Order: sequence, then C-alpha cells, then structure tokens
Amino acid sequence: MEPLGGIMLGMNRVVKDERIQGYEFLKLKAFDSDLVYEAHPSGQPPAQFLSTEVQEDMIRFENPEHDFPRRITYVRDGTDSLEARVDDGRDGEGFALRFQRVECP
Repeated sequence: MEPLGGIMLGMNRVVKDERIQGYEFLKLKAFDSDLVYEAHPSGQPPAQFLSTEVQEDMIRFENPEHDFPRRITYVRDGTDSLEARVDDGRDGEGFALRFQRVECP
C-alpha cells in the first residue's frame, strides 16, 4: 500500500494446490532517521529490522539478534518488479523471491 499516516502496510500469502502455506503482514515506518521493517509472519512472533542501506532502487534491513532471517534486501527491477533477498546476514545463506505487479480482478 502507498504510504499514509507515516506507515506503509503490505501482506503476502503463499497458496499451493488451493491450500494456504503461509502468510505475512508487513509494516514499514519511519523512526528517527531510520526505517523500521516489522514482519508478522504466520504463526510466529513479530520481528523488527532497521534499515542499514538505502539507495534509489535498493533497501536493506537488518536485525543481527534475530534467528532467521537477519537481513532482508529489496531490489527494484524496473517499474513493476521487485526481488526480495532473505538471508542469514553472515555467509548469504538464504533465498530470493521475485514479485511482479499484477492487476487485481
């Protein structure tokens, strides 16, 4: 969602064979001079990550105290694509997800 009231909200869900595999609610807010990424994954307690690097087409959030992930990096690819890299913040062990803007029915 677009920023409004000082925060951005987002959500995702993973469905396979018509069954929910997981979901996550996200909140992005400004706090002092940092951005705070707050994730509420399905069945887990929320976790906060502070912005550590911000560029025009990339933003990185980190929380070295969190079990996994410790680092989340978003890289914009054009005007309608985004890649999220989720890793351990050490040796890069993790995974990447690609997102593409679609029209809602």
